Amino acid sequence: MIVCSAGVRAALAVGGCWAGLGWASVVVAQGTAAQGTVTQGTAPQIGPPDTLAPRPGITVPWPDAAAAPGAAAPEAVTSGDVRYTVALTGLDDRLAPRFRTESALFKGRGAVANLAQINRRAADDRDLIDLLLRSLGYYGGRTVTTIVQGNAPGTPVAVTLAVDPGPLYHVAEVRLTLPPNTPAGLVEGGIGVKAGDPLGAAAIAAGQDGLKAYLSVRGHPFATIDPPEIEVDHATRTATLTQHVDPGAAGRFGRIRVDGKSVVGQAGIERLARWHPGDPYTATDLDDLRRALIATGLVGGVTLAPIAAGPAPGGGETIDVVVHTDTAPLRTVAATGGYSTSQGARLEASWEHRNLLPPNGAVTFRAIAAEHEQLLGAELRRQNWRSRDTTLVFDIFGDSATQDAFNARTIQVGATIERETNLIWQKQWYYSLGTQALISIERDKSAPGNPLKTYYIAATPASLTYDGSNNLLDPTRGFRLTGRASPELSFASGTFPYVKLQVEATKYVPLTDRITFAARGHLGTIAGASKGDIAPSRRFYAGGGGSVRGYGYQAVGPKDADGSPRGGDSIAEASVEARFRLGDFGVVPFFDAGEIDTATIPRFRDVRYGAGIGARYYTSFGPVRIDVATPINPQKGDARVQFYVSIGQAF
Repeated sequence: MIVCSAGVRAALAVGGCWAGLGWASVVVAQGTAAQGTVTQGTAPQIGPPDTLAPRPGITVPWPDAAAAPGAAAPEAVTSGDVRYTVALTGLDDRLAPRFRTESALFKGRGAVANLAQINRRAADDRDLIDLLLRSLGYYGGRTVTTIVQGNAPGTPVAVTLAVDPGPLYHVAEVRLTLPPNTPAGLVEGGIGVKAGDPLGAAAIAAGQDGLKAYLSVRGHPFATIDPPEIEVDHATRTATLTQHVDPGAAGRFGRIRVDGKSVVGQAGIERLARWHPGDPYTATDLDDLRRALIATGLVGGVTLAPIAAGPAPGGGETIDVVVHTDTAPLRTVAATGGYSTSQGARLEASWEHRNLLPPNGAVTFRAIAAEHEQLLGAELRRQNWRSRDTTLVFDIFGDSATQDAFNARTIQVGATIERETNLIWQKQWYYSLGTQALISIERDKSAPGNPLKTYYIAATPASLTYDGSNNLLDPTRGFRLTGRASPELSFASGTFPYVKLQVEATKYVPLTDRITFAARGHLGTIAGASKGDIAPSRRFYAGGGGSVRGYGYQAVGPKDADGSPRGGDSIAEASVEARFRLGDFGVVPFFDAGEIDTATIPRFRDVRYGAGIGARYYTSFGPVRIDVATPINPQKGDARVQFYVSIGQAF
C-alpha cells in the first residue's frame, strides 16, 4: 500500500508514486526485400527497467524492480536517413485521437529522419501513452515498440506501437476533512469523484477545479482546497481519496468597481447586474453579468474579479466585484441575400454603429434592393433603456413595393418598447409594444379599374411570445407560442377602426439524435372592417418561403379575373417538417397547407397544399436553407415548381 500526499497531478500523470506498474520495450527487426519482414534473433522479453530516473517534484522514490529473468536489453538503432510509417494498436478509442494529435512520431511522418531520431520519438510517445492511460485510471500498462527496417532502397521503416493498457484502478472511498462546524453537504456535491469511479488522473484534476467553482456558485469564492491524499491498495487495485477543504466565510455582494474606462459605463454595468449590495454572493450572478455585457455588442472581453472587502454586516465577507471590459469593434457593415422563384433575387445591406448615441444608442441605416421591393430606412435602438433587457426603438423608412396584389409607396415612422431575445441569452418571455404612423399610396390590382388611393393609418402593434425551445435558430425540442394584436385607425374614405389579431404556435419533437419533427400553425383575423376598406398592404396574404411553400408570394387565396391576389380578412396556415441532420448537412421533407378567406373567420373552403424537400447546411450562425416545392392543388397560373433560398429554418 502506497500513499501520495502532495503533487497529485504530477504523481498521477507521471507515475512517481506507483511501484512497478509499467514499462516499455523496443523490438528492432530487419526486413528483406524478397520475403517481407522477418525478425532477427529473439524478441526481448518484456520486463521493467533496472532503474528509473527521478522525477522532479515527486517526493516518493521510484521502487527498485529487478529485470525479468532472461530479458534482453533493447537494441538501439542509430544510423541511416529514412522515412517511416506509424501504426498504433490497443489504445482506447477515447485516447487514440489525442495521441495522434500530440505524438512525436505522427508529427514527423513523411519527413526524412535518422533511426536515432525515430528511437527518441518512440520513447517520447511511450511516455505520452503512459500519461494518457493514467488519465483514465489505467496503471501498469505496457507499450511494445517494434521498428522494422526494410532492405530494399526507399522502403520506409515501419514503426508499430502495441499498447496493453494494464489494469483499471478504481476509487474505493472518498473522505472529506472540513473545519469544525462546516456542514459536509456544502462540499459533497462538488467533488466530482465518487466511490466506484475509475482512478483517473484527469477526473481527479478536474474535480479540484470543479470543487472551487462549485463552492463559488454557493457563495464561497475564496475556498482553500488542498491537494488530495491518495492511499493505494495494489492488491485490490483500489484507492482511498482524502480531500481537505476550507470553504471560508460566506460572501455578500458589495460595490461594483470599474477598472479603467468602460464603454458601457458604471451606471450601465450596475443596471445590468442582477444583485444589490448586501445580497448573498454567487458566481452565477457574475456569469450572468458577463453574458449581459457581451450581449450589448459593445464589449469584446470581460473580466470579473471578486475582491474581499472586509466583514459583512451580520456576518460573512463583503465581496466587491472589479469589472474590466475591452471595447469591441463598434461598427458593422452587413449584407444578406436570398432568392425565391416568385420574388426573384433580394439583397439587403446595412451599416451600424452600436454606440453612436451613448449610452448604448445603436444607429443603423439599411437598404433593400430586390426585384419587387426597394427600401431605405434608419433606426435608433437604445438597449437596456431604464431597466435591463428593455429596448427603446425609433425607426423611419421609405418603401416601394410592386407585388401581384398591389403597388405601394409608403413612408412610415414608429416607436417601440420591447424585451427581445438573443443568441447569448435566449429568453422564455419577450414582448413588444409600439406605435406607427404611415402614409401609403397604393394601387389595388384586384379592384375594378385598379384604383389608386392614399391611406393615412395609425396603429399600435403589440406582441407577446413564450419560447420554450432549446435553440433560437435551430430548435430540436420544445415549443413557441406567439400572439399579435394591432389596433389600427384608417383615415381613407372616412375614419374607421379595426384590429388585426394573430396567433402562431410551433412545436419541435426529437425523434432521434438526428431527426426532428417540427410543426407550425398560424391563425389570423381582421375584425371591424371589410376587406375593401383596408389598405391592400395591410390585408392577409399567403404563399412563399415562410408560408405555404410550392406557391408564389401572395399566390394562395382568392384572385380576380386577371389572376391578381385579392387578399383577405382571415388566414389559416399549417406546416410539418422532418429534419434529418447528418453532420453539417441536412435533408428536410415538408408539407404545407393554407387558406386566405374574405370572411372574418376562416371557413376552410379553399385550402391549398404544397409539398417539397429542402437541403440544409448548418453554420455557426444558423442553417442555410434551400427548399424546392410544388403545389399539390394549384390554381390557374400557379407555377409547378417554386425555389427558395434563405438563412434559418422555415419556422
